[in-house]
Amino acid sequence: MKPKIGIVLVNYNGEKFQNECIESIKSMDYKNYEIIVVDNASTDKSVEKLLESFSDIHLIRESVNKGIAEGNNIGIKKAIQLDCEYILLLNNDTEVDKYMLTNMLNKANERTLVTCKMFYFDEKNKIWFAGGEILWGKGTTKHYGIDEYDTDRFNKSKYVEYSPTCSLLIHRNVFEDIGFMDEKYFLYFDDTDFIARANNKGYKIWYEASAKLWHKVSSSSGGNNSKLYNYYINRNRIYFINKFCNKRILPKMYFWTSRKILILKHKLKKDGVDVIIKEAIKDYKMNNMYYKNLNKI
Repeated sequence: MKPKIGIVLVNYNGEKFQNECIESIKSMDYKNYEIIVVDNASTDKSVEKLLESFSDIHLIRESVNKGIAEGNNIGIKKAIQLDCEYILLLNNDTEVDKYMLTNMLNKANERTLVTCKMFYFDEKNKIWFAGGEILWGKGTTKHYGIDEYDTDRFNKSKYVEYSPTCSLLIHRNVFEDIGFMDEKYFLYFDDTDFIARANNKGYKIWYEASAKLWHKVSSSSGGNNSKLYNYYINRNRIYFINKFCNKRILPKMYFWTSRKILILKHKLKKDGVDVIIKEAIKDYKMNNMYYKNLNKI
């Protein structure tokens, strides 16, 4: 019997793209799944549109925005309650290929997490992710093939060190072993943290090149120049460095992180993002993690 999959989507104001994501899921050839949508107190009409269009979705509505990390945890726990053997964490600003889940499942097992090839939505043949690694010397990650057009070079499936949870298939037992997402991150680096813990416990990450999706990158966060992105990416990078890295290489990592932050501060000063980055560093030092209301800055 084919295993039941819990597909977890976390929504925050996804009115413009969430239903298209679910339609693409329903068009897949693999049918033994449950779709779980965790809504983080959306203020648009995404929930209304969801309920109008689909009657077979497990919708969990939160009264406040709990972020991606906790939102995923809520969905994962619901999938386990529904007796799903595997959990697929999937961004709701994606559209999946008909055979994506089937091709991922062919390589999945209790010790192997599976990711897929991800393209930009607006340029269907331009790669966003084709495997990746954690750059421990810089406290960040690398996407293989990013911004390159697809060629045979990216069609080799293989083990990799890193995958975002934009699309990641995980056996339920993994969560029982290493725990759930670290909710302190709120969003950004929660996936890097989870992958690092999986690697440390001997789990493997398989990049399946035949499994594909198209990603509307940063649709819910406003893009890489937004205050939201720059606050969480900088605060959480420092948290990740201190949590995982050997103390002997911490000075090198702080150098690269500080250098990147200084470049961003100079580049984005005109938009007030330099103030956001200063606030991110201050909050980390004061252990102010989880959610931050950036409208008050």
